[in-house]
Amino acid sequence: MKVAYLAESIEKDKDGVTRVLYKLNELNSSKGIETLFVTAVPVEQEDFNCYQTKSIPIPGYDGYRFSVSKVKYLTKVVEEFNADLIHIHVPFSLGRAGSMIARNLGIPCISTYHTHFVTYLKYHNAQILEQVLNAHIKAIYNGCDLNLIPSENVKKDLEKIGVENMKVLPHGVDSKVFSHKFYTPELKDQYDGKTIFLYVGRLVWEKNLKQMAKVFNALYSERNDFELLIVGTGPAEEGLKQLIPQAKFLGFKKGIELSKIYASADIFVFPSDTETFGNVTIEAMSSGLPCLVANGGGSGDIVRQNIDGFKFKADSFKEFYDYSNHLLDFPEIRKDFRENAIIRSENFSWDSVHSTMIDYYKQEIEDKKIRTNRLINTYNPKKFYFFKSIRNKNRISF
Repeated sequence: MKVAYLAESIEKDKDGVTRVLYKLNELNSSKGIETLFVTAVPVEQEDFNCYQTKSIPIPGYDGYRFSVSKVKYLTKVVEEFNADLIHIHVPFSLGRAGSMIARNLGIPCISTYHTHFVTYLKYHNAQILEQVLNAHIKAIYNGCDLNLIPSENVKKDLEKIGVENMKVLPHGVDSKVFSHKFYTPELKDQYDGKTIFLYVGRLVWEKNLKQMAKVFNALYSERNDFELLIVGTGPAEEGLKQLIPQAKFLGFKKGIELSKIYASADIFVFPSDTETFGNVTIEAMSSGLPCLVANGGGSGDIVRQNIDGFKFKADSFKEFYDYSNHLLDFPEIRKDFRENAIIRSENFSWDSVHSTMIDYYKQEIEDKKIRTNRLINTYNPKKFYFFKSIRNKNRISF
């Protein structure tokens, strides 16, 4: 089997999407599945087969680029690779190109819905664009044969705007990388044994960071038995440092260093309700952290209220604040949540997720062959020239 993945960036550890793509590449390789990455930001690694598209930078998002290559050129690239299937991981120009390429080549197109952009609008006072964006999302994803949605919450949102052909398939977590076994006492010692709240993620306002700043400023003004550690970088970093100066900003972390930070903290806090899955939430749970998350998006699906942690309304200062105090005041609750979180994370095995995905691949490839054969068999052989002309006419070449 040969699969062409379309994604704007595969820069390692750039975000949750790239971590998923790296894992898929690894698992595909282990099962003999050949993979081509069509991307604006490739990597030079022997185990990655990449084609770099023409692109322009995205203002305000350092390192991200927007593909502008023409469909006819990308069609040729995928055709030369002899792909059996296209899997898109981006919703804009490259995502739209994916369904067009698939149509040109007569192969299936599958998507994974990674970023719930419509939920970003409220953080930029741009709700006026909601209908336009929803129409764009519907057009992109209804052009796919199958859409894989990482959480039930997001699937319900997409159903409301008319997106079809959806199945829920969460991402996985690597329990060898994210584990409570990486606990080291040095982190606690560094902060005088205080209870450690941990945020991990890109620093962008769409992750409800202003609400987090309000809550922790209030906590810092009333008690001194905790610290908030923030791991990540992004365009909101400098603004957030001004909003919450007492927090400890550790910058971008990865590998064993990140694993140790996760496992050595006490509470994972994630106020974002814009995630489609919440990779960092399941990483935290696998590392043995009770979770304090917004009840929305993927994290709202993963965390079970009063079992693995607490879920608060994203716009509720009071719920966020009260649950934070409760976790500080009752360490025995944190202990129960910690044990339950580890057990919960075991349901998100990458091997299981990947096996299900490959089954979907095989089914879509087979279904496409059946539909194509039926279409060909409906045409009178005397009219084959007409059929061939129509097919070539429909080939998208801009």
